[in-house]
Amino acid sequence: MTASKQALQKVPLFESLNEQEVTLLGEVSSIKTFEKAQTIIHKSDEGDTFFSIVSGKVKVILTDEEGKEYIVSILKPLDFFGELALLDGEPRSASVVALETTEVLVIKREEFLRLITSNPELCIKIVGVLGRRLRKANEHIESLVFLDVCGRLARLMLDLGEQQGKRTEDGTLLEIEYSRTELANLIGTTRETLTRALKTLETMGYLSINKSKITITNEPGLRTRMY
Repeated sequence: MTASKQALQKVPLFESLNEQEVTLLGEVSSIKTFEKAQTIIHKSDEGDTFFSIVSGKVKVILTDEEGKEYIVSILKPLDFFGELALLDGEPRSASVVALETTEVLVIKREEFLRLITSNPELCIKIVGVLGRRLRKANEHIESLVFLDVCGRLARLMLDLGEQQGKRTEDGTLLEIEYSRTELANLIGTTRETLTRALKTLETMGYLSINKSKITITNEPGLRTRMY
């Protein structure tokens, strides 16, 4: 089995594909390595490539006119980005930079379109997953617009709990891989305000915090902070 095919089998975007479809996609995929601080894609670049992280970690960023950097998200193995480029080929909406040595699975748009033209069922499956991902993105945008800092933090904790939480006797354990500054950027606030919000949610009994380990101790209560 090729390295590309092995990586494809783990990508959530392609989880509904059968063995034959994964094999076909593997034939138009490759693995590429980026070093720490290397830019993988620049904002406004031509959108012609899909990436899925095999190992390492990247940050998705926007920069204002003064050069200040805003972290939109931090992605790790099994996460993917640039997926819309497979369909529309429009310019990139953000930049992506490697936070450490990072290996990515790469699929070029031209080869992908050629493949799905002869395999319409493959296209239908992938578009379905993209639709669900876009809904999640809309929820994130709504939280930034309508929720206060504690509400945005509550939603982030619940999302992390769903994605990587471990069930324990005390609740859902999260081993946070982000720094406090990165967490603050993810909810559009400052490190100081994030610290106060964490303390607030802990005082309310929704979270238990021990350095990089955060336990969701009252999930229903935490959900009430999202509305």
